[in-house]
Amino acid sequence: MSTWLFALGLSTGTVLAQPILGGISGREIRVPGCETLGRAPVITSVRLQPGATRFAVAGDDHLVSIWDWAEDRLVFRLRGHQDWVQTLAFSPDGRVLVSSGNDRRVIFWDTSNGQRLGDLETLPCAVTQLSFNHRGNQLAVTGFECGVRVYDVVQRRMIHMLEGSSADLRALAFSPDDRWIAVGGRDGRISVWRTDDGQLVSHYAAHRQRIRDLAFSPQGVQLVSCGEDRRVHVRCLREGQGFDLPPSPGKVYALTFISPTHLATGGSDNVVRLWDLEERAQVGELRDHYGSVAALASNGEILVSGGFDTTVRLWDLQGRVAGLPRQGSERQ
Repeated sequence: MSTWLFALGLSTGTVLAQPILGGISGREIRVPGCETLGRAPVITSVRLQPGATRFAVAGDDHLVSIWDWAEDRLVFRLRGHQDWVQTLAFSPDGRVLVSSGNDRRVIFWDTSNGQRLGDLETLPCAVTQLSFNHRGNQLAVTGFECGVRVYDVVQRRMIHMLEGSSADLRALAFSPDDRWIAVGGRDGRISVWRTDDGQLVSHYAAHRQRIRDLAFSPQGVQLVSCGEDRRVHVRCLREGQGFDLPPSPGKVYALTFISPTHLATGGSDNVVRLWDLEERAQVGELRDHYGSVAALASNGEILVSGGFDTTVRLWDLQGRVAGLPRQGSERQ
């Protein structure tokens, strides 16, 4: 298996990540084209299946594909949507995949055989984001309406309608302890609610333009967001204060934690950037995409990226990120 070659710039302390060809690092996967498009799909969502060597990918071909990255093969192609599939979510045990998008359908799939398990009610607007809580008993859904719908997964019924501040919500996440749910969208503001009673506990301006993605840190002490204003904002939840990482040259569409203190982001400059949140500095770049990077997912061992260039790329992270040398430290 290949690895990344990390070179520490002695004068600046900058870490550059260069993928070495071969093995899994930087490997390109092309999703087959479909008869409707006549080309490979634009990728807008990727998700890693918990406890497995599989990931799901979706885009403008109206299909959901499940790949085994260890065996390098397509496992299932799931057909059921009639428009662009914008978002995917695996249940925490990996047994169920949920997909949704522009056709307003929320479809549940059995990941063991690719069979359709059923749907939620058809929603009144296009769906942009789905998220399971960490216990797997709730599913949050948001999109082009001014709110977040929270469903009981077993009974398939809505238990909360959380009123947002924008009718274009793109980013959604549960905190690691499932106490809070956060959402952001067109107005650049983030709303945070308690999950037990739906009470709004925080509402703050994080960006000057549309928020495209957000995530709680693995310990739940930070809430990180990115957006079309080219910024990545880090909110320290205990202090109620925040800071911005150095601005990117393009709009930032996606982010994911790759270790408790390291972040990957992607956007319209076609680059996946790696960040050290403790140093508040960029520590690496992955430059194999030739179109906007619209989707990222990581389990700490691999990073999956997908985008407008119709490709998915796999990057080997194991043992290479958590131990990155910090600025001023000795080479490891």
